[in-house]
Amino acid sequence: DTGIDLKNEELKKQLWQNIGESGIDSQGRDKSTNGVDDDQNGYVDDIYGWNFFDNTNQLQDNHGHGTHIAGIIYNELKKLKIESYFRFQILKYYDSDRPAKGLIQASNRSLEYALNNNSQLINYSGGGYEPNKDEEKWIKKLQEKNIPLVAALGNQNLNTDLNPFFPASYHLDNIFAIGAAQKNQQAAHFSNYGKIL
Repeated sequence: DTGIDLKNEELKKQLWQNIGESGIDSQGRDKSTNGVDDDQNGYVDDIYGWNFFDNTNQLQDNHGHGTHIAGIIYNELKKLKIESYFRFQILKYYDSDRPAKGLIQASNRSLEYALNNNSQLINYSGGGYEPNKDEEKWIKKLQEKNIPLVAALGNQNLNTDLNPFFPASYHLDNIFAIGAAQKNQQAAHFSNYGKIL
């Protein structure tokens, strides 16, 4: 959501690489930095993903949330000794340094990118209380390809049966709505909650 710390050595080695923007072009230039949309997917030099907030390939995390979440996922994969099977495709759609104008559009474009670039599992650690038809449409398209979306349930200590939190609350089979837990694995006091659908 907010990008990733590209200086973090452990996370950097886990980054997905777009093969269409990898290697050397016909002029001997590095495709990842040649300023050309080599794979003609509409994004120039999108070697690790894309920044939909600024419409650039600059993925540095100015907030910390994206790096924090990626770190949690990586550490859990490492405990299971399966980290080598996973790569992070970075789809930045939010930057806390500036107003979040156009946030849902940027988020929806990130879902479209994930769909079109062979993502196999999507983590969505954000959301809000307003549904969006385009957002639901893209998640349905992910469902059609059997791509799961792990979605945050929210941190306002609210019952999501009465106060739906999206995208976690869309009634789609590929969504896994996840609340916050304490160290003892009990629900955190601030976590949203609701019945299991």
